[in-house]
Amino acid sequence: MNNIKFLSVCRPLALLLSLLFILSCQDEKSKTPKTAAAPSHETVSQNQLTRFGDAGLTKLADKLLAGGQSVHILQLGDSHTAADLFTGQLRQRFQQRFGDGGPGVISPLMVPGQRSAVVGFTKPGRDWQLYSTRKGPREDFPFTGLIAQPLQDNADVTLTLKNPSGGRYQVSALYKSSADAMLALDRGSVQTLPDSQNHWQLSSARQATFPLNATLGGGNHLQLGGWFITSGNPGVIFSAVGINGATLSAWDKWQADWLMPFAALKPDMVILEYGTNEAFNDDLDPVLYRRQLEKRIAQIRETLPDAAILLIGPPDSIKNKEQTTCSAREPVSLAKVMNIQKQVAEAQQLLFWDWRAFMGGACSMERWSATGYARPDLVHLSTDGYKKSANALFDQLISLLEKAQ
Repeated sequence: MNNIKFLSVCRPLALLLSLLFILSCQDEKSKTPKTAAAPSHETVSQNQLTRFGDAGLTKLADKLLAGGQSVHILQLGDSHTAADLFTGQLRQRFQQRFGDGGPGVISPLMVPGQRSAVVGFTKPGRDWQLYSTRKGPREDFPFTGLIAQPLQDNADVTLTLKNPSGGRYQVSALYKSSADAMLALDRGSVQTLPDSQNHWQLSSARQATFPLNATLGGGNHLQLGGWFITSGNPGVIFSAVGINGATLSAWDKWQADWLMPFAALKPDMVILEYGTNEAFNDDLDPVLYRRQLEKRIAQIRETLPDAAILLIGPPDSIKNKEQTTCSAREPVSLAKVMNIQKQVAEAQQLLFWDWRAFMGGACSMERWSATGYARPDLVHLSTDGYKKSANALFDQLISLLEKAQ
């Protein structure tokens, strides 16, 4: 009987003590500082464009959508970039919406088989010898993949704008020299190009109007790698830097210091558009290709940690037209290249646009050619095809940018 009374008293007391203990723990927990949430690496897709957690996209979105700032987008690639039809449409869409910041990086001279949608050359470059990573054993190229070597002192070249606005522009030369050289713009603004000890660098920007005649003195001590042209106004600068036939391995011909002037351009987004020429290599080593891609991305990331990086997969293409099955007609390495690019984009938390999927998948190139969106070679698109592709990428990218804010 006494035990029953003892339990009847103790049980309420035990419950009260337990309640007090729980409340005290909750109070201590509320005093504990909260740790910051880990950054989100959520995968977000907009049709064929996938964001694998690229933090640089948020910074790009903030600059673009806030307005009134200069934003530089730079695309490196092969013939799809060198034609400046795909990139030209992207440039136009970006600049129509966010302002015209200028054409960006262009070639030093007119390059046979390539074009700029914005800038032309009235002189064929007879005072120069042009070298390209596509041909020749040189391994001292800048990231443009081009070198113009003067054949005489005071060699000149004339640049024009295809749609002149009448305004003034800021012009810099990408050059290297083993002695002091000279750059004269329209024989008015003259500046010294300091001895760069054969390192590629950008000259200081000078105001100029178009058409623009540029004279460079320095003889064989001087080499010209390209021009960087901006409007000086807020908006998007869109550089298209492509070489016909280029692969990632062409970067091995770039001089070791190529990242110095590349970083000086301060791109907010770097687009890599390679893969078609690798896809036509039946003996492609997938392991080596992946290492090359990872190395290039690491170089860009280390140099430009805040820049967004977008990989564009190769469009569909046909290699063996006479074969009866779709798989036999397509390049042997096309699927390998695409899969590696997408895997690397996911592992490195980049953006990836599946161009082939946008076209309709395997052997869609044949349908595009039949409807006028691709050329008869079944490798390159027509002007309308490139514009259609660029419009799709732009719209999908804008949707992701708006979500990234």
